[in-house]
Amino acid sequence: MAWVKAHVTELTAIAEKFGATRMCLCGSVARGTDTDDSDIDFYVWEFEAGEPGSLESIEALQRADNLVSSIRDLSLYRIDVRGIPGWPLGAPHEDNMRRESIDLARLVD
Repeated sequence: MAWVKAHVTELTAIAEKFGATRMCLCGSVARGTDTDDSDIDFYVWEFEAGEPGSLESIEALQRADNLVSSIRDLSLYRIDVRGIPGWPLGAPHEDNMRRESIDLARLVD
């Protein structure tokens, strides 16, 4: 959690740059049950993706990959980002991520 709070401004800027307008922290870090081996999980509630099969949709896949790469480049920790094109998630797992998510905007001091 300390790393996320220290980098929340950068994380928010990266999310906005690639079209994610509501990125949240979730998983064990959000629950406070993380260990030294835990990854940091993010869930994106809103992502500009375009209509399936459209040029915008194809471009969205690249932006989603760039979003993940940019966050991973910023961190020494393992990072997982879901709720974006190309990074599918099963319905029960997605429901859990949504339920426990903490909006990054709430972590800004």
